[in-house]
Amino acid sequence: MKSLDIRIILPKDFPSITSDFAEIKGVLPSKCNTMLSVLNWRFYDNPLGQGIFAGAFSGAKLVATAGITVKSFAIKGTPVMGAEIGDTITHPDFRGMGAFSSLVRYLLKAAAEKGFHIIYGTPNQMSGQIYLNKLDFVPLFHWDTLARPINWNCLGVLAGTPGKIAGSVLGPVCNLLLPLKLGEYQYSVDENMHPDLKSFLTQACYNCECSIDRTPNYIRWRFNRPDRQYFQIYLRDKNGELRGWAVIGYVTEGDIRFSHVRIGDFWITPKKRGVLKALLAAIMIEGKRKGVDMICAVCRTKKTSNIFKSLGFFAKPSIMPLIAIAPIGYDLKQFEKWQYRDSDADMF
Repeated sequence: MKSLDIRIILPKDFPSITSDFAEIKGVLPSKCNTMLSVLNWRFYDNPLGQGIFAGAFSGAKLVATAGITVKSFAIKGTPVMGAEIGDTITHPDFRGMGAFSSLVRYLLKAAAEKGFHIIYGTPNQMSGQIYLNKLDFVPLFHWDTLARPINWNCLGVLAGTPGKIAGSVLGPVCNLLLPLKLGEYQYSVDENMHPDLKSFLTQACYNCECSIDRTPNYIRWRFNRPDRQYFQIYLRDKNGELRGWAVIGYVTEGDIRFSHVRIGDFWITPKKRGVLKALLAAIMIEGKRKGVDMICAVCRTKKTSNIFKSLGFFAKPSIMPLIAIAPIGYDLKQFEKWQYRDSDADMF
């Protein structure tokens, strides 16, 4: 078997790899335009810097891909550069031949040369075992995946007759109680960034021991993903002070079972009683108004997960942990208290 050639794929190369990429993905080439636009956005439009998107080639044929996206962390107020690894996929005919491992090692070497302190990812079970057992990645933490019906008839599809009965009885009651959870707070919906959001997020991230830095340019970049649409929830107290913020995203292309949205990012004023419940209630009220069937989210801590569950969210622990490696020997314990959000993974 001829050895595979690993090389960087630039946007100018996309037209020449479209057919091979479609074959790897198992779709028609005509369906690849949006996928390639997302790759261009993810690796080459990032305001923090260009990432690396690489391919494994057998001769002229693309058989596998992987890439890293630049991320800036704030650890106790100190900036730390890292990257997320993703878009790893191998043609079925070339699996088991080392393409995946070769690509990851290539990216780790490049990341070390760039001085990245951490490379992290959220792999599936198959690739996760390779990361952990062959590539020296370590597990950092698990998280909860959360889902809450807005249209409770969804339970009838998911759980048959018992779900349909439970949804018809409990659903309307749960939704009617949502305005009460707002308490003293009021919310507004906007696609634009409010003037006080920058200072709010700066303070929120500063109060965390570890989070990905939310600069205005970074947030705008996230909102420009080609196959997503987003709206923001701004939660304010009776004095008009911003106390909570969330961004909700939804897929604009492809087949989905329900009309569902994801709470990609959410931040609140710390130690402010009832603010997270109020923010979640605002999201669900707005979701109901927009005709959403299901709202999904992720969170790390048991305390936060319990607040979600108190408002009707179902929680399921992640099967695989978030995995990470330090290309230049940085202490990964600095990331143990990372305030992980859905948007920290670029699938959002």
